[in-house]
Amino acid sequence: MDKITKQKRHRFWLRLLFVAIAYITPILIIGSKYDFFHQREAGVRISAMTLIVGSLLLFQFRKELFTWITEWEFSLAKVFLLGFAKVWAFVLALALITVARFGIDHIEYVVGWIAFPQIAAYLFVKPFADQADHIVKRELRKTELKEALQEDRNSL
Repeated sequence: MDKITKQKRHRFWLRLLFVAIAYITPILIIGSKYDFFHQREAGVRISAMTLIVGSLLLFQFRKELFTWITEWEFSLAKVFLLGFAKVWAFVLALALITVARFGIDHIEYVVGWIAFPQIAAYLFVKPFADQADHIVKRELRKTELKEALQEDRNSL
């Protein structure tokens, strides 16, 4: 296995660890406490807590998501999502008000279980993932430069 492949694999596992800590852990913990999806005869009902958790997590990677969506070809889904990007704060505020009636203890639990994994992921995993990404990109640039120099030598 060459150096770049090894670094790419390392970068992949760090990115996966980041996503697991920052996003999957809070969703699983909060979901298990509040039963985000309650099974009913008619289907699945999404609770207000789901809106809050989803909005808070979407807030974390909104720039990447917005960039990705704007690069799509025209579609109704794209128009809807770009429109939602402009009003999501109101949806979140409405959900927070609704849940505030439910109880501040619940809000504290949800925000806590989103905040602490986010802090851990961004302070203790992301720097290493970014470093691994930098190393992979540097190795790829070095390889490309070597190939370009070799092509120039062969053409002479």
